[in-house]
Amino acid sequence: MMSTSLRTMGVALTALFFASAATAQSPVLLKTRAAKLKALSAQLHQRDARDRQQAQVFAQGRGIALRRELPNGGVLELQRIVPGIGPVFYITNNVDAANTVSTDQVWPGGAAGLNLDGSGMTVAEWDGGAVFPDHADFTGRLNQVDGATEVSSHSTHVAGTLIGSGAWLFPESRGMAYAAQLDAYDWNSDTAEMAAAAAAGQLVSNHSYGIAAGWVFIGDLPPENWWWIGGADPADVEDPNFGYYDTESALWDQIAVDAPYYLIVKSASNDRSDIGPAPGEEYTVVDQDGNFLFTSTLPRQPDCAPAGYDCLPTHSVAKNILTVGAVDDLPGGYSPIAGPSAVAMADFSSWGPTDDGRIKPDLVGNGVLLFSAWPDLPYYALAAGTSMSTPNVAGSLILLQQHYENLNGPDNYMRAATLKALAIHTADEAGADPGPDYAFGWGLLNTRSAAEVISGNGGEHQIHERSLPNGGVDMVDVSVSQPDAVLRATLVWADPPGTPPAPALDPTDLMLVNDLDLRVIRGANTWQPWVLNPAIPAAAATTGDNFRDNVEQVRVSDAGSCDFRVEVRHKGNLLDNAAQDYALIVSVEPPPPVSAGFEIDEDFSGGLPPGWSVDTSMGIPWTINTPVPGDPRLDNNTGGSGNFAMVDNNYTNQTVTSLISPTLDLSTFNDTVLRFSSGYVFDTFESLNVDASTDGGVGWFNVWTFQGFNPFPTRYVLDLSAAIAGESNVKLRFRFDSEAESSGDYWQVDDVELEVFTGQASTGDPPGPPSSPSPVDGAADSGIDTHIAWTAGLLATSHDVYFGTASSLGAGEFQGNHAGTTFDPGPLATDTTYYWRIDEVNADGTTPGCTWSFTTQGEPPETIQADGFEGN
Repeated sequence: MMSTSLRTMGVALTALFFASAATAQSPVLLKTRAAKLKALSAQLHQRDARDRQQAQVFAQGRGIALRRELPNGGVLELQRIVPGIGPVFYITNNVDAANTVSTDQVWPGGAAGLNLDGSGMTVAEWDGGAVFPDHADFTGRLNQVDGATEVSSHSTHVAGTLIGSGAWLFPESRGMAYAAQLDAYDWNSDTAEMAAAAAAGQLVSNHSYGIAAGWVFIGDLPPENWWWIGGADPADVEDPNFGYYDTESALWDQIAVDAPYYLIVKSASNDRSDIGPAPGEEYTVVDQDGNFLFTSTLPRQPDCAPAGYDCLPTHSVAKNILTVGAVDDLPGGYSPIAGPSAVAMADFSSWGPTDDGRIKPDLVGNGVLLFSAWPDLPYYALAAGTSMSTPNVAGSLILLQQHYENLNGPDNYMRAATLKALAIHTADEAGADPGPDYAFGWGLLNTRSAAEVISGNGGEHQIHERSLPNGGVDMVDVSVSQPDAVLRATLVWADPPGTPPAPALDPTDLMLVNDLDLRVIRGANTWQPWVLNPAIPAAAATTGDNFRDNVEQVRVSDAGSCDFRVEVRHKGNLLDNAAQDYALIVSVEPPPPVSAGFEIDEDFSGGLPPGWSVDTSMGIPWTINTPVPGDPRLDNNTGGSGNFAMVDNNYTNQTVTSLISPTLDLSTFNDTVLRFSSGYVFDTFESLNVDASTDGGVGWFNVWTFQGFNPFPTRYVLDLSAAIAGESNVKLRFRFDSEAESSGDYWQVDDVELEVFTGQASTGDPPGPPSSPSPVDGAADSGIDTHIAWTAGLLATSHDVYFGTASSLGAGEFQGNHAGTTFDPGPLATDTTYYWRIDEVNADGTTPGCTWSFTTQGEPPETIQADGFEGN
């Protein structure tokens, strides 16, 4: 097997990551254009040597360091000077991490039962220096391929998240692919080395770095506290490198095309936290020719201003790579019941769109305070950044290749487009609206769900690796038998590299070369993929024709029990009239649970609510407070408004106090989710807790606890289904515990909700769906005297008939309940599309059918009579 590489950009505090690697054998190499990649590698090595020499001369002539360690633990290094663009600096951008993306569930002993640890796989890492070779968590599994010797804390931390064993001192530092091999490189000549590694069969690589753009925090005294590298002209208030598809992006895309099994995993960058100097503070300007020109106090906008979007620098916008943003820990992993609101965006993680409006980042992973290997005492550290979320994802992806090989035989792996499609197809929804967005991309990686699609291939899931000929159309048939199930189809292809536009601010030239189209069709109905509007980047995704992205996804959630056709075709001519390889994944997913409302919905506007109580063992009790606007302690600091519940300990008491809910009967509910808004200040000792009781408050058990630092108003979302759903004597309590210390300032709680769900389970034996419609679905030229007919569903005793010209059939189209399986709608209009649906009925329930359609024939041509003859 060949190796997989991971690299991330991070705000270093210290963190851990686990990597995986795969060594590709002949099936991979047969599809890899090795000779072309080797020639490209040789050319790029010559280019890089020349650029490196020029950069050294430039740095020496101006008395600046070619490379420097930044105060946040990152690295900044001058790589080259590009005419028309300027200086190019590279800048560096775990059990909790595995838990957040469910990777721990596919480990040996995990809930998925898959025993995946990266054994036999190799992952690759390019980063800001050498990995510390003597760390015990890498023993026997680290290969510093390029011979680099300048050890980087950042590189070591990323390596730990990828492949660290966690066996030396701290098991919680375990990486994602903790038994894999790591091929490590520094970032000098990265593209040339990537081409060579791809030619040898590399499967996955990690890149936790990118180019520096806009503001760069140096950390010295002003004017060396901040550098501005976005242009020297006073009008240059935004760096044009954000969102720009440059020549290096095109090279990475070309490597991906020539090495179809090689997936490059790249950090999004951390520019949303680069706000620049304080007003009036002096900073250093570096011009577009690489000259450190002058100092300035001219106001320039923060990176990602004004709304947080458009701050992905160059490499991060390549089409065929997987770009990864960062979110906070998600203890216990993602819950469909808790939903997208539980996924908290990291405040530093860069957002799209690209200049041509493509969806980037692709995914998010855990990038906040990961605990991982470090080269200095105590040899472990916490770090945050998209540099940390990237190995969280990359190390997990190599486990999916291991799983695929386990099921399909030695050296059989997914194409990179397939692996990318799988990660996107199974990602958990994140963000405020359904579908993708420019902040979270397609959502949060779910390693277990992706592994289950591999396991279920050929059943409820289909994984297709195909090639679309020029002018061709490919089709896949799918049958949906469960009412309200969700049909999802995801298409990904390695698109030929685009032609970079001339350097400018936000050029909109489309970089997509081969425009493939994904559609789901049933009769006269067509479902189109998600699309975003780059002109309004915060707007929710809609559906339509996607002409920007080489990722398309269609979701059908309201079509009933039907047969569908998934189609892949293309616009215009494919490049050189050559066939385009693509990956298509299709799944039929169970319907989501049904909300039954709220058992608790409390904002404390009326004081202590009826049935609620306060139990204080010692110290200061909970009170219901009216906010004091502007007061740092007594205003509502939860993010809510109006009254709030509060423990005001003020560092003076040993306190244990609980705010307790009334008794709840949850015996008829399958799932429960608790939400509450919280505000507090940092302290070392006290703990904040949510406890539950299923015996009316006699005995309690903890369901959530927090100790540490979070100075921001936070909305917590907890899936308590396993703890309290189905129980008849439930109480919840919010417990502040100073842990026997006279410490802790305050805890505020507001807007408490306990939502309950019934699920989709049915009792008895409801009927099956109808089938065999007549006329067939989508029929044309039907007569105006057409009768409809169908085959009854299993166990159906009668049939609710809906018929009309509205595609969304409702009460107005209900034609009554019928015993037979035919229906005469009466005379029909010509040249009209009619829609109809049969819901099957018996004593145990009603099963909706799918909506069918047919179109009647047009008006017959008029006849002309002359000289005793009739004719047209």
